[in-house]
Amino acid sequence: ILNPLTGIHISGNSIHDNATLGIDLVPATFVRGVTPNDNGDADSGGNGLQNFPVLSEAATNGTSVHVSGALNSHANRSYRLEFFASRVCDGTGYGEGERFLGETVVTTDGAGNANINSVVQGAVAPGEFLAATATDAAEGNTSEFSACVEAQAGGGVDCNAITKFSARCRSGKLVAKVASSLSTGAELTITRNGGDAKTLVINDRGKGKVKWTGQVGEQSVVIVECDALSRTVNCE
Repeated sequence: ILNPLTGIHISGNSIHDNATLGIDLVPATFVRGVTPNDNGDADSGGNGLQNFPVLSEAATNGTSVHVSGALNSHANRSYRLEFFASRVCDGTGYGEGERFLGETVVTTDGAGNANINSVVQGAVAPGEFLAATATDAAEGNTSEFSACVEAQAGGGVDCNAITKFSARCRSGKLVAKVASSLSTGAELTITRNGGDAKTLVINDRGKGKVKWTGQVGEQSVVIVECDALSRTVNCE
């Protein structure tokens, strides 16, 4: 994507086995190749030289993969992160994206930082490689592929093992409960309205709960590892 083109949204594709980068954002100097991230994403070029995510770990259990990492970009903005798996890592060490796995949305803080802690449903074998892109929700700029990380066996959450997820609020006390066949000690991250995360620990009966106090108004409660599982309640 050449400078000064912006707003080019690349989503859900299969990009692999290229002689050059799968996605190449070209700066004003027209230098081709991986463009390093810059703090705060203030540089300019093709698609605004949108920073790519930095992945630190990918743990697969065969049916889902738990991806950890971080994104640094513009402050207080939402970004859609898309995750891809490939049989081999690109020769540059970045990408590519042979199979689209899924997506999640993160919002950066006042310093432009957002943590990545997402479970993506999809069959990924140990030894395969994961990469991700970031798209600025406001402007539609998609980044280059991130550096790839090798999937390791273990980790992940089998979302199908969660048999019940409920949330209710009374007198400002918001309670989220899970019933499951997950193993004792398994941990789930539960968020309220996109933040205020709490860790739910599964007990020996396959259950667990978390609570917040002093809540008012509509509350969206989500299991981060299984973001399709969400509940909306109103606290009066």
